[in-house]
Amino acid sequence: MIVLHDYRLSDKAVKTLSNYAEPLAFDARNTIAFSALAGHADIFCCTGLSQPVLAPNTPQYIIEYLKSKNIDFQYGKTIVGDSKDVISAYNVAISRSFVVHNRHCTDPVIMQNLQGKTYIHVKQSFARCSTMVLPDDNFITSDKAIFAKLSEKHVNCLYVNPEQIVLPSLNYGLIGGCMGVCDKQVFVSGSLKNIADGEKMRSWITDSGFDIVELDTTSLFDGGGLLFV
Repeated sequence: MIVLHDYRLSDKAVKTLSNYAEPLAFDARNTIAFSALAGHADIFCCTGLSQPVLAPNTPQYIIEYLKSKNIDFQYGKTIVGDSKDVISAYNVAISRSFVVHNRHCTDPVIMQNLQGKTYIHVKQSFARCSTMVLPDDNFITSDKAIFAKLSEKHVNCLYVNPEQIVLPSLNYGLIGGCMGVCDKQVFVSGSLKNIADGEKMRSWITDSGFDIVELDTTSLFDGGGLLFV
């Protein structure tokens, strides 16, 4: 299994991650100018469907590597760029039963693959950045509006204050960008000790039936998530 991660993820975190999957650094600096998101795989790749959906302008080395590993994927129709309406087209939070995104931004190929899921429209177009989806419709989000919408649906959801999350060049990051999930393990790009809601997160995750793997001892780093494909 391959895990896509921000090219700025710490060496220690990458080394720890390599014990569980094959790390592949994501670098789109030649594609988008917004440097804060240039290493974020979840800007170009939507997971949670039967196959990942990738932007046509996903860095070519990523495409070739996935093909070399015989990993099936689909191309979306939206070309990712720096304007708001196209930079978030693939940043969709998808669980077994629900889809959380701003429907005005969602790539049409993703929309075509959502049969049987309830679409929850939110203003936040960076829904995947803001929200970590765990199996069986469990969510952790740093967006209060998303938390409110999920709570209305009686979905198991935890709100986390993101203000201590590191995202270079911005004031702070978002919780979905710090995490990834594979089977029953939740991976965190840093230590939960370094965020005020960390112990609350730890209890909620373990009570939901998942183990936690902290990749480093540092603050949580928003790198566009850890995408296992």
